[in-house]
Amino acid sequence: MRCRRSHVTVSAVTVAVALVVCLLSSGLLREDDPTAFGCSGARCLRIHTTSGYTAAVMPNSDEGAKIAEATAAATLSPTVNVVNNTKLRGVILFLYGGRWHDYFVRATLPSLAAYFLRCHPYPVHISHEGVTAAVKGSIRDALTRHGVARPVVDYEDVSDTWKSLPPGVSEQELKTWMQTGVQSKFQGRGYRVMCRFWAGLVWQRSSMDKYDYYWRLDTDSILTRPVIVDIFHHVFIERRCEYGYNRLKGENPFVAERLWDTFVAWARRDNLSATRWRAVRRFAMSDRPNPDPATQLRLAASEHNPSEGELKYFWAPMFYNNFELGSFRLKRDPLYSAFFTYVDTQQPYGIFRHRWGDAPLHTLGVMAVLSGQGLCNVSQRVVGYRHAVKHPPTVAVPTASCIDLA
Repeated sequence: MRCRRSHVTVSAVTVAVALVVCLLSSGLLREDDPTAFGCSGARCLRIHTTSGYTAAVMPNSDEGAKIAEATAAATLSPTVNVVNNTKLRGVILFLYGGRWHDYFVRATLPSLAAYFLRCHPYPVHISHEGVTAAVKGSIRDALTRHGVARPVVDYEDVSDTWKSLPPGVSEQELKTWMQTGVQSKFQGRGYRVMCRFWAGLVWQRSSMDKYDYYWRLDTDSILTRPVIVDIFHHVFIERRCEYGYNRLKGENPFVAERLWDTFVAWARRDNLSATRWRAVRRFAMSDRPNPDPATQLRLAASEHNPSEGELKYFWAPMFYNNFELGSFRLKRDPLYSAFFTYVDTQQPYGIFRHRWGDAPLHTLGVMAVLSGQGLCNVSQRVVGYRHAVKHPPTVAVPTASCIDLA
C-alpha cells in the first residue's frame, strides 16, 4: 500500500489520523503503549516504526505541533515523507572558505537537500570571503539535482572579519604567540579568526535579524539518512528547547589554557547571579579529568552544590558545533554577548594567544544564559549525522513523496 500526497483541504487532525491508519494497515507502524512525548490517556495514540522511531498523535487543535512528530515517523518509508507547513523563521548556516568546495557540493549539500531541504525548504545562509558566479552555480546545482526545486540561498561576504583583529591584538603579537611553545603545533591565523567569527561576531550581524532560529553545519558535514522531523519544529516547538546539540566532550587542555580563569574573572566583573554561577561551575568542573558528559549536564540542572574538594578539574566541556541548533534570542542574550566581548577585548586574548575554539567558548556562554535548562540532545535517532567522513556515500536522487499537513 502507498500513502499518496493529497492537496485536499481538510483539518490537520484528519490528515494525521488518515496517515496513521494508512501506515498501520500497510504494516509500517504498530500501536503500542499510549504514553509518548508527554502524551497520555484516550486522546493519545503512540506509534512507532518497525525501525524503532517513536511519535505521538494528539487529536487536539491546541496541540497541533504534536501532529508533525506523529506523522514524521513515516519518513522511514521509501514512499513517503512528511512536511510541516508551519515554517519557523529558521535558517541553515554555513561558513564557506573554498578549501572544502568539492566535498561541499559532492556530499554536504546533496545530503542536506535529499534528506531535509526537499521536504523542509528552509533558507541557507552562506558566509564567505568572496565566491564566484561559478561557485554559486555549483551550489545551486547540488541542491536542485537532489530534490530542491527552488532553493533559497543567501550569500554574505564577511571578508572584513578576516582583515582585522580585535583591539589589543597586533599582527606581530599574534605571529609571536603562534610560534611560541605548543602553539606552533596548532592552527594558525585563519582558524583563530574563524573561531572568533562563530563564537560571537556572526550573531551580531544585521543579516541575521530576520531569523529566530539557526542550524549550523560545516562544509564537511553530512546527513546519513532522511531526517524524520522538521528539526526546527522538533527542537524549538515540540521540545521547547533553546539549544540543540549532537555531542558533548572535553576540549584538548592545551588549547583551553586560562579559559576557566577568564570565565571566572568575567563572572565576577559582571556580577553573574549565584544561580547561574553554580550551574556553570557544576557543569564545567569535575572530580576527575574526563567526566561522563551526561552526568555533568544533570548536575548543572540540579540543586547539588559540590564542595571545592569535589571540583578539582576544569574539563573544558564543549558542545560540538559542527552541528548545533539554537535560538538567536540565546546567542544575542546580553549575558552571552557580554561574555564574548570580554573574551574578545581583555587579556589574555585567548582565541588568538591560546587558540581557544568557539566550541568551548559558546558552551560556557550558553550554560551561563540557560543554567543547564532548555538543552536538547539531537541524537542520531533523530538526525543521522557524520562529520568529515573521508569517503562519504553517494546520495541518490530521492523519489519519495512529501505529505503536507495543511
